[in-house]
Amino acid sequence: MALLEVQDLQIRYEPKRHAPVDAVSDVSFAIEPGEFVGLIGESGSGKTTLGMALLRLLERPGRIAGGKIIFNGTDITTLDQDALRQYRWTDIATVFQGSMNSLNPVVRVEGQFRDVIEFHTELRGDAVLDRIKTLFDMVFIEHKFIGAYPHELSGGMKQRVNLALALAIEPRFVLLDEPTTGLDVVVQHNILENVRKLQTELGFAVLFISHDIGTVLDLSDRILVMYAGKIVEEQKADLLLRDPMHPYAKGLLGSYGDPRDETVRITYVPGRPPDLAHRPEGCSFAPRCPEKIARCLTIEPPLEAVGNGRVACHVAKIQRADADLDGADEVGPITRVFVGPQFVKSASESEVALDREAVLTVDNVSKTFTQRRGTKVTKTEAVKNASFVLHRGGVTALVGQSGSGKSTLARMITGEVHGITPDETPGGGLTMIVTLPTAAGS
Repeated sequence: MALLEVQDLQIRYEPKRHAPVDAVSDVSFAIEPGEFVGLIGESGSGKTTLGMALLRLLERPGRIAGGKIIFNGTDITTLDQDALRQYRWTDIATVFQGSMNSLNPVVRVEGQFRDVIEFHTELRGDAVLDRIKTLFDMVFIEHKFIGAYPHELSGGMKQRVNLALALAIEPRFVLLDEPTTGLDVVVQHNILENVRKLQTELGFAVLFISHDIGTVLDLSDRILVMYAGKIVEEQKADLLLRDPMHPYAKGLLGSYGDPRDETVRITYVPGRPPDLAHRPEGCSFAPRCPEKIARCLTIEPPLEAVGNGRVACHVAKIQRADADLDGADEVGPITRVFVGPQFVKSASESEVALDREAVLTVDNVSKTFTQRRGTKVTKTEAVKNASFVLHRGGVTALVGQSGSGKSTLARMITGEVHGITPDETPGGGLTMIVTLPTAAGS
């Protein structure tokens, strides 16, 4: 039996001054115990709305307008808040989008763990502290931070605290909604790798909502692709990567380029998602689809089993399952890439750009922040001896972990952070060469 089963779910927003919007329509899927499922799609496709509905945390003007959410055999779609409490934390938990701000800023971390553990278990006193220490060990946080306030933790530590809090009562299902938003890539990788490790060890199921297609492919067993409030494709992760069926899925995969390639090609899907208050006739993706046929403009394709997955696409069904369907004569051979506009960047282009004139030179720049508390003076060296050149027509990326000085250096260049003095930049300075015709004549 599936741990979580969603049947024909419909979620409607009914604002007072605007037309009703069906943000999620006819969504059906299931998640097995211990399964890691990814959910991808553009912003506005309905991913977070779906996640909030699964948690029964939708707020007005949103409501569940139809369908069922069945958890471990029990329909929780219409349960009241008192009945839902027996499921939250103990069976169902979450790490929210933007969860770095979800901790209570005026309560120490220990107190927030105690609230959850003491409410849902019989543990008290030192037994609770021992449980918190075990949870901190699971997410690689030193015990000394148990008594800290949230503002005393880094972004990555806050996110790991939220993960530990979600796992405090050993839930059977965890929803992760963009759990690493705002964190640098190193911290993101460490946290998500730890999530997968814990999920394998503890056996809880996961629905992972993210825009980061590469990470979703790496972590997930199965992937749901969502567009305009509907699931348009469902496949095992490895099959989706090798052989996507829906043109929209092909477009999403095409937007994921490997920076190590000699020539990087990124395909993007032109246009915008439809206005859900005024859905187009037929397939919602047809106005943006390079593979559409006449049938797509008038008949909405249902989500049906094709091969080892499910897809809502007339063209994919004709190509792979039903060659006798109307419109077969309009369909070309199977393609695995999105036929659309591309961004192409080659190594030779970079070499040409690096030969152009310099428009900005940063030479041996440093910045030290001084903080005074009473008689105590603390100096923090935020930037030290930074030097680089920007060339006309070129794009230079400034990367590094959180706290490495990127933003400080950028603010120094734009003049938002002052204090570039001969003492701070011995023998160097900041030079910007720019042509401003209006200024030149003044």
